[in-house]
Amino acid sequence: MTKSSINYNDLSYPNYVFSDTHPSRLAAIGRFFGLDSPNSQKARVLEIGCAGGLNLLSHACALPNAKFVGIDASSEQIKAALELQKLAGITNLEFLCQKVESLQASSGEFDYIICHGVFSWVSKHVQHEILKTCRSLLSENGIAYISYNTLPGWHIQRIIRDALLYRSQGASSAEDLGEISKEFLNFSKDLFPKAAQPLLNPTIEHLLKTPDSYLAHEHLAEENTPLYFHEFLQLLQQHGLMYLAESELGSMIPKEYEPEVQDKIVELAGGSLSKMEQYCDFFRLRQFRKTLICRDSCRPQRQLDPERLKPLYLTAAKSHLSKDYKCKDEAGAENLAGLSKKFPGSLSVNDLLEGNQNSESLDKLIELVMLDLIELRDSPCPMRVSVSGLESLSPLVNALIKFGNVVPNLRSDTVALSDSLHRALQNGSSLSQTQYAELCALGLMRE
Repeated sequence: MTKSSINYNDLSYPNYVFSDTHPSRLAAIGRFFGLDSPNSQKARVLEIGCAGGLNLLSHACALPNAKFVGIDASSEQIKAALELQKLAGITNLEFLCQKVESLQASSGEFDYIICHGVFSWVSKHVQHEILKTCRSLLSENGIAYISYNTLPGWHIQRIIRDALLYRSQGASSAEDLGEISKEFLNFSKDLFPKAAQPLLNPTIEHLLKTPDSYLAHEHLAEENTPLYFHEFLQLLQQHGLMYLAESELGSMIPKEYEPEVQDKIVELAGGSLSKMEQYCDFFRLRQFRKTLICRDSCRPQRQLDPERLKPLYLTAAKSHLSKDYKCKDEAGAENLAGLSKKFPGSLSVNDLLEGNQNSESLDKLIELVMLDLIELRDSPCPMRVSVSGLESLSPLVNALIKFGNVVPNLRSDTVALSDSLHRALQNGSSLSQTQYAELCALGLMRE
């Protein structure tokens, strides 16, 4: 098998969910930067390259009054998506087997467009078609999410990709490709120069744990074209689009450096946000971006106004809960504790601050948001905190429990059911109050 023979119909891409793409999160980030982003509860959402549909099904389950369309060029992927949709009984979305080039204005406008794990893995022609579609089909204040491999970090990744491509020449099947590649990774991980191992080995360890289909599509696909951030911005400009923000807001600022270093980076950038981010990509050896874009007629406000935070909802970042982060001030610690207690649910700014919405308290919240410790939503996370029956269990969970205990919750995080709860749900057994509490704590019970 050569790299050009890998395709979805031979080796389907794994079905994942991506909480960064949740329309409620995209809407809130837009409003945080001054856009009148459409209400996610009633939005029209398009996913380009929806694969097996799990990401879009997860969003559709959480937002039953929104409308979703997923397209993919692979008939096998769309077939799998339709089967899962039927199992879950989710009706507010449509899956279509078609290429992005075939989308027409008659499809109507979309408030949010998601394109995750596609842009770097298609030809330049298709990249332009993706951006052309974003420009023509985005609503006036709509937002598109596009992820892509970035330089300079992918110069390092390229070493692994090239070695795997060379080693896997002549693989006779998709299964052989995975076996040969992982055998080679295991053999080679300790052979690189000692100075290079801290840069290469984290990727090698990650790939060794992933499904063969992920490794094949992410690292061995025929197309894999990383970009510098400034090159991506030039492409946006060509298509009447502009940069809004990163999905991970904290990555937009050089927060990990000492204040005097931060000041120097700002000086190097001449006050330009995009130049500052490009310098940070160089210093961080950044490998991947999850970028939010909008029409170039929009006017994002880069000065963060605490007033724009007031109508939004806040939820603890999942990553924060596993870290021993110590706030520098008591108020910040209290806010994080309040959101952690509510997790995976959300609180309005007013409820979190108990009505004390002064400029100082709002500024401290903005600091936590820009540290990626708090995530923004435009509406409450639609989940119950206590139940005594299964009538509100996410229908997607019901569809997925026969395949395993890992499922998406209503905020599109991946969560794992305990073995006892998984068995009880599979067997249709009565649940204990402890098990009902587990379902609520995982964010699996709908309002």
